[in-house]
Amino acid sequence: MQVNTVKSSNDDWDVAVRRIQKMAREDYSLKRWLFSAHLARHCLVIISAIVISEVLQNPFFYIVAVMLIGAHQLGLGHIGYHERTHGLISRHSIWNDRIGAILIHLVGGNIIMGYDNFRPRHLTHHRYLNTDLDPDAWAPKAIATTPLC
Repeated sequence: MQVNTVKSSNDDWDVAVRRIQKMAREDYSLKRWLFSAHLARHCLVIISAIVISEVLQNPFFYIVAVMLIGAHQLGLGHIGYHERTHGLISRHSIWNDRIGAILIHLVGGNIIMGYDNFRPRHLTHHRYLNTDLDPDAWAPKAIATTPLC
């Protein structure tokens, strides 16, 4: 009896998750151009920072360029990992995986955490958000229990 109840609640959960994911994809597909704009913005800032620092040959601009490039590489890595995990880069799963993999490789993301490790961990995070089973729940708990002085 207990096993059937757990299985039933898991099935209900899976149906609810699929329904929410479908709604998110439908909403996101309306904003696909916005994704392209973010991708273009990250690439444009990186290229601009490189060109400006090379043209000006100034240590201050070089430091600013390094910070800008790093920040926007992080943005590209986020798109590669997170949006690929949720299938939001492309409607077609093959293109979603290819584009995401290219973005991850461009920023050296596989050095930090391989995609094969990230995907199940991140989906587990969404399934068990802010519970003891959430693999990322340590951060809010650590912040809440850290004394201020």
